Amino acid sequence: MKLKMFGALLVASLMSPIVMKAAAADVIKEPEWGPVEEVESYTVGPGIKYTKYIYPDKPVILWFTEIDLTNPYNKIEQAQSRDAVPDVQRWDLPTFYKQNSRPGHNVKVAWNHDFFSYDMGVCIGINISNGEFAWRRDFARSLLAITKDKKAEIFAHTGFTTRVVADNGLSLDISCYNSDATNGFTGNCILLNRMNSITLKDAGKYIKLKPQGEWIVNGDPTPCRVEAVSDEPIQSTKTEYVLYLRGDAIDAYNQHPLSVGDVVRVEQTVAGTKWGTAPKDILNAFHGYPSLVHDGVFHDGEYNNFENGREYEKSAHVLAGISKDKTKLYMLINEMSVQSSAIDCIELCSWMVNRGAWDIVNFDSGGSAAIAVDGEMLNLPGRGSVRPVEDAMLAVSLAPESNKVARIAFSKSAINTSVIAIAPLRMMAFNEYDEVLDKDLKGCSFSCEPAALGTVDAEGYFHSGAEGMSGKIIAEKDGLRAEIPVTTIAVDNVVPKYESVIVDKNHTPLIELIGKTAAADFALSPIAFSWEVENPDVCRVEDGMIYAGQNGTTVVTGRFGDVAVSVNVTVENSDKPVLV
Repeated sequence: MKLKMFGALLVASLMSPIVMKAAAADVIKEPEWGPVEEVESYTVGPGIKYTKYIYPDKPVILWFTEIDLTNPYNKIEQAQSRDAVPDVQRWDLPTFYKQNSRPGHNVKVAWNHDFFSYDMGVCIGINISNGEFAWRRDFARSLLAITKDKKAEIFAHTGFTTRVVADNGLSLDISCYNSDATNGFTGNCILLNRMNSITLKDAGKYIKLKPQGEWIVNGDPTPCRVEAVSDEPIQSTKTEYVLYLRGDAIDAYNQHPLSVGDVVRVEQTVAGTKWGTAPKDILNAFHGYPSLVHDGVFHDGEYNNFENGREYEKSAHVLAGISKDKTKLYMLINEMSVQSSAIDCIELCSWMVNRGAWDIVNFDSGGSAAIAVDGEMLNLPGRGSVRPVEDAMLAVSLAPESNKVARIAFSKSAINTSVIAIAPLRMMAFNEYDEVLDKDLKGCSFSCEPAALGTVDAEGYFHSGAEGMSGKIIAEKDGLRAEIPVTTIAVDNVVPKYESVIVDKNHTPLIELIGKTAAADFALSPIAFSWEVENPDVCRVEDGMIYAGQNGTTVVTGRFGDVAVSVNVTVENSDKPVLV
């Protein structure tokens, strides 16, 4: 258990640059943030990989999620707070996570999404949830669309054609979906769908519709059977929709009236595009606000035309990117706190492009920026407390329930440290769908290849050897095996972090050692050294920690092979309270 006290040392010892292949390095360069620590990296669901990074020199904390859309057991969904439009109360992100999870539909990661209006209780842009518009179907600087066959596209539209048509010649343009909380209905033909939260009471024509097929945008129309027609209000439900008409829409309807049992078709198509490609069969879509990167380069006229220059606003951001082949979704969020600097969109985009993003759009930022895994927020909220938000992006597992362990893995993808260092190992267990069954798996046996790479102790800590090299650690349990690549870096010199220390019987400091190289300094493990005390009456050293004896001074010397390092120790015990 004494090893648990080495937390700060362990973090420092693992910090080293990680080189990644650049998707467009000749165009957009990697931001210069210094060395990076990969804190953890593992799958949280089918085709869903989550990684946490820390850049201590900046400093900045990042959460990066990669979703392989070709995996048949995952899905990306747009979700409205309470599945309601409008909703002025709004859920916080962990609530989105929990309320949208159910057997066969388990949320694995959630992010906040669109900018929104507090009073109106709606998002500011176009959003499509499982083929249905949430509110507006006109405004969007850009759209991130996920199709029925799970391809991703980012584009800007010139408009949407949304209308109700019937075989009797009826054709009504839908002006809006649902309503906001302050301004009421927009236009004269409004479709109230499963998300409507307004009690309908305005004068007009009400037509109750029962959907007969799936909802989709830019695909086949959705047939709906007429269940009722009335001049009195009819309330919509989760399964029965209402077409509300007033003004000239009633005049158009009266020329081609409907009867109960008739079938109408709801058409929802993209009228045209300003740039990009509008895909067929859009199932979920997210207002992207300005497009930041398009075709692997910064999108001129978009990224540099953010409102009031906000592309350079230092803040917390949620950015969404897609791969060139449209099969991968990349989500990035940075924390804004005392431990993580606020970053602008340009730097974050540069980081994403160098990890495979070909197109990138901007989601909400500031105090709303959030990520939730396992139902808990991971980032400290910027600007105060957790902020309830209007909608969210969800990465969902559709896999059947399985509690059978199919594989084990380390909690990170690689270890990069120095010689004579110590690093904690955490093992995890997963089912056949890459869902986590155990985040802290115990009982594994470990070995190192080559043996000179180091050893793993009974508490699961890796102790690197004396020579710099590359190798791997192997973990085994119940016939399952996992490997992690390890690189240890040789140091040129070893010095104490503090040449002199003062201790008493109430304080037992760790002897901190620094291994110096031309590129960086590394925290070394004092446990690896054999310690000698010049005057053992003054102090003793156990597991690299100094324990005070009688008052006085002495020198402690640690030896590791041919390396020797000394620290001056003064013991000042007092019978009176001491403020340290």
